[in-house]
Order: sequence, then C-alpha cells, then structure tokens
Amino acid sequence: MDESEARSYLREATYQNTPYLPIHYLVSLSGLSQSEAQDFIKTRQSPLTGQKKILITRIARDQAVKPMGTVQSAPNISTSAEFERSFGQAKTVKERRSLLVATMRRSPRLLQEFLPSLPLGPLSEAVTHLDTAGLRKLKEDVLELLLSVFANRFQDGSGPERSAFRKAVAFCDEKLN
Repeated sequence: MDESEARSYLREATYQNTPYLPIHYLVSLSGLSQSEAQDFIKTRQSPLTGQKKILITRIARDQAVKPMGTVQSAPNISTSAEFERSFGQAKTVKERRSLLVATMRRSPRLLQEFLPSLPLGPLSEAVTHLDTAGLRKLKEDVLELLLSVFANRFQDGSGPERSAFRKAVAFCDEKLN
C-alpha cells in the first residue's frame, strides 16, 4: 500500500461506525506524523464526529483497547489432543477464553486447525490478553490466525463477535505499531 492509498483509508475511517481499525498501521504507511494524521482526520467532512474524536484520541494513544473479559490460570497446552480435551471440558466462557490465551501464548498455530469450530468472540477476546512482548514474539502467527478468521469466519459472525474481532485487530495494531 502506498502513501496515497493509506491516506484514502484514513479518510474512509472517518465514515466507519467503528473506531477499531488498524489506525496506527495506516498512519505509519501514510507518511504523516501523529499530529498531521490527527489534523487530517479533523478536517474530514464526515458526519460521524464522535468517531472522528475517538480516532484522534486513538492516534494520540490516549485511549487504548483494553483486554476483553477476564481470564484465569489454565494448563500449558502443547498438543492438539490436549487442547481438544481441555476445551471440550471447559464449562464457562471464561474457562474457554483462558484456555485460548494459554494456548495462544505457546502456539497460535495450534489453534489454526480448530479455527472452524472455535467460538469467534472468546478467540478474539483471548488475543487482547497477550502482553506486548509475547505479541511481538508471536506476531506472524497471531496475525496469520486473525487473517484466517477474517477470511473464513468474520462475515458469518454476529455483531458482538465482529466487534470483538475488530477490537482484537485494533489491540494488535496498538501493540505492534
């Protein structure tokens, strides 16, 4: 993507109903400084003034995406069989989210084979529980997982699931850019 395309995406961001976009990535590709990007957003004629304010705040890094849901300790899982057994026995969303976080911290690739059957909301929420160092270390695998979700599951997700996915993407954007 070149600078003009990135600026086009920034312009379009002001017309979206969600501020949870990879805004830092777009700013870095646009060739604009942080303050120039904020001014660029301010001058758009979008009727969504609230969204514009949130985008400006996110560009300034004054409003971070917070982890969604809570987690508890979960066993270290290193094989497909262990994950399948543990996930099948999990009774609550918190237990499932916790298993997803623990597995993602070790091997996001392991989750790829279960992607068609994993609950989209807790999977997206789990991403937001990765710390910056862990996310940087596993960057390619986590981004590959998110791209797979987007390509294969996003369109069929419910509104809350799609919102959770957008927040997970915005979370990664904040931590990695």
